[in-house]
Amino acid sequence: MFLRAMPLLVLATLPLRAQEAALLEAPAAAASEPLRTAGTVGHAEGPLLTEDSPTDAASQATKEQQPLPADRERLRRTAIQRALPIIVERGQWWIEKKDCVSCHRIGNMLWTLRLAKQRGCVLPDISQDWFSWAVQSSQATDEKGVTDAEKNREGIVQLLAADRVSPFIPSEIKRAWIDMMLATQEEDGCWQPGGQLPSQKRPEAETRIVSAMWIGLALARENDARARTAVQRVLQTVDRVEGIPVSTEWYAVQLLLAQATNDADRQRDAIAALVQEQHPDGGWGWLLAEPGDALATGLALFALASTDRELTEPEMANAVQAAEGFLLSTQQFDGGWKVPGTKKNKKMPQETASYWGTCWATMGLLQSEVWADHAP
Repeated sequence: MFLRAMPLLVLATLPLRAQEAALLEAPAAAASEPLRTAGTVGHAEGPLLTEDSPTDAASQATKEQQPLPADRERLRRTAIQRALPIIVERGQWWIEKKDCVSCHRIGNMLWTLRLAKQRGCVLPDISQDWFSWAVQSSQATDEKGVTDAEKNREGIVQLLAADRVSPFIPSEIKRAWIDMMLATQEEDGCWQPGGQLPSQKRPEAETRIVSAMWIGLALARENDARARTAVQRVLQTVDRVEGIPVSTEWYAVQLLLAQATNDADRQRDAIAALVQEQHPDGGWGWLLAEPGDALATGLALFALASTDRELTEPEMANAVQAAEGFLLSTQQFDGGWKVPGTKKNKKMPQETASYWGTCWATMGLLQSEVWADHAP
């Protein structure tokens, strides 16, 4: 297996020479920095280690032996602040050039920005019109009278999540969206995945249930008997699954849903699965067998760091720290992360997947701040 020792690219937005100087002053020794597989895209270059290269205990270290520097709180916040401008810039570009509220992109952006504001981050200039535009665009109908919300249920889940952080959706529209989800649940407890999700590079049945878990997560927040029944139908479908899921998203969203339903046993099972599937470099791949990327790692970190501290074990604390290290060490100089496409035959970094990854990496680091705040 090939490994690269990576520098921590977690500097403030500085001229390149200033960034290089700051790197030389970084407190982390090379032996304590996370390692990554050479197949991961979008990383700075480092010395190549092969199976025949001289190695020592440090280069063989597992994620449990790779602590972040003592000032990781500063490094974490710096990485978040560096990511926010590109999230806003590329989100605004999407709104102006694509005029499209689907693809889960706008929901991701607004959710990230709401969390960042809640945590006291310094936000770039953003337009509050984006929030009303997202709601209004979701209400648009096609020639058959079907709303964009119904065709983009997973994106609506993200808008509802952003609204829970800081409300912006009118109550009557929010109620209409919940009613739409309840009315369109199918006999197997799932919903038809929206847009291009069925073309993702995992079994379509897994995509279908993952989508159902996301929608179940939104419904689980509702104080509504019908919503509780719908969530139970989702969980029954999950429990009937035979075989082993292949995507990190499966375990991460299952953990989030278990948190929302106060199911401690399901939470422990999902935590154990995520910790077991974490790569030695601290990352997760979108598919479990793939090299780590920011999309899967940010999502897994967000789910783990959302867990009640009473349920955590030392292995989970190590996993959170290692995931932070992976994200800090793989951030690009422009503040974003590069992520391979999630569709079949998309192995190179893709713009939309990279945008999702940048949002999820930022949300994961933001939630990790919350988790750290509650450390014993």
